[in-house]
Amino acid sequence: MGKNADYGQWPVITLKRREVLRTIGKELGMDFEFGEEDKMFQAMVRDFCAKEIEPHAAEWDEAENFPYEVIKKMADAGLCGVHFPEQYGGSGDEITFTIANEEISGASAGIGVAYLVSLGLAMYPVVMHGNDEQKKHYISRVI
Repeated sequence: MGKNADYGQWPVITLKRREVLRTIGKELGMDFEFGEEDKMFQAMVRDFCAKEIEPHAAEWDEAENFPYEVIKKMADAGLCGVHFPEQYGGSGDEITFTIANEEISGASAGIGVAYLVSLGLAMYPVVMHGNDEQKKHYISRVI
């Protein structure tokens, strides 16, 4: 894309793609809509982000400060364990993790990246390949 690229069409393309996927899904008997629990979780995370992240995101970016206290609040709200196996204290749900990441990233790209990298990328090897002792030790430290 050149200097004069027009990104104004991306929301329209995204909406059209979503509508196409919904149509195909319905034809195949698949439902891509969130269930009531997912919608409630999304609203809870959105509310948390509106109160705890959005009002401060620009300030954190400009000052180049990492808001450890907000990460702690996210953990206290249960957002740091949503995709880990239940036997280790998580909810074991990738859709919930994706919803949380989308809402957090919408409030602050920086916090969203930290959330995704620390709980996703960094922890997947432990979750997928760690032994039971390693999982108990490391997962409990990030939840």
